[in-house]
Amino acid sequence: MQSYFIRLSFEDVPDLPLRRFLNEIPTSLALSDEQVDQLIAAGRALLRTNAEFRRLVASLDGRLAMVPATSR
Repeated sequence: MQSYFIRLSFEDVPDLPLRRFLNEIPTSLALSDEQVDQLIAAGRALLRTNAEFRRLVASLDGRLAMVPATSR
């Protein structure tokens, strides 16, 4: 079995105002809807451009199991 180590960082977010917004979110158990939406969107964007994640997807013949989004 092949292992994949996928590192995501807000420092890799190319949009400076968005990167600043994400880095300023306090460590908290209470996040606003906007913070949650921005964090999810940033995670998706970072994964799409992450070389190791793309290698993982290629090893799965380009298929990922779709996980339904949970509603808030």
